[in-house]
Amino acid sequence: MIENKTNIQIPKFSDVLSVPSNPEDLFTLLYPVGNGGFGTVYKAMHNSSKQIFAIKIIDYTKGCNNDKNNISFNYKSIIQETSIMKLINESNYIIKYYGSYYSHRSNTIWLILEYCSSGSAVDLMLSMERTLSEVEVSTIMKMVLKGLIHMHKLNLIHRDIKGANIMLSEDGYAKLGDFGIGIQMTDDEYRTSKKGSPHWMSPQVILNKNYDTKTDIWSLGITCLELVEGEPPFADLNPDEVMEQIANNPPKAEDII
Repeated sequence: MIENKTNIQIPKFSDVLSVPSNPEDLFTLLYPVGNGGFGTVYKAMHNSSKQIFAIKIIDYTKGCNNDKNNISFNYKSIIQETSIMKLINESNYIIKYYGSYYSHRSNTIWLILEYCSSGSAVDLMLSMERTLSEVEVSTIMKMVLKGLIHMHKLNLIHRDIKGANIMLSEDGYAKLGDFGIGIQMTDDEYRTSKKGSPHWMSPQVILNKNYDTKTDIWSLGITCLELVEGEPPFADLNPDEVMEQIANNPPKAEDII
């Protein structure tokens, strides 16, 4: 349980995905704050405590065309994501996870997460209408690295580090978020899969090599360039072209700075 300025006790939500309560009765969705292939994130209020949370709503049947195998795989992916978040929940440099609900009304999974009112590092650039200075980037990276160290000590790989997944809290913390494609290093099947955002992928991921936690460090380096330059290397190329460039001619700092 984290401290909060209002001194209101943060409710203890369930860690089970099949609790009987419908989350629509417990929370009010205020407005969307993020959207991705794995779901939509909303700013939301817990009705009884008036606490503000981020809620990631996932339709695990989307795009499955009623294929039971695909639905089962998506559901297992959500279980994997929540399992990872529970393992890393003690770090102040990682978005807090409070629990999950299954909505019988909408057939969706609701993940209850810490809300970071300052948005992401990308949102910060947009609000200031400029890129970040080296001092600002180094301050953010120092905290993100602490979160990564915590993950890597537990043999976990994030696999999708980028500016949009670095969240900024009201009290000045930079925190890693979005563990939708995170994996454990013991999972050899997933460690050779091509997962992530193309512009931030390491050559090892693109080439389907047996990668490890160093792939996160590569992505973090690309994120540094993104925050200083305003975009990652090869931003003008489509995903297939980007992956070909990174595999055959990976970006080097001296070529960009």
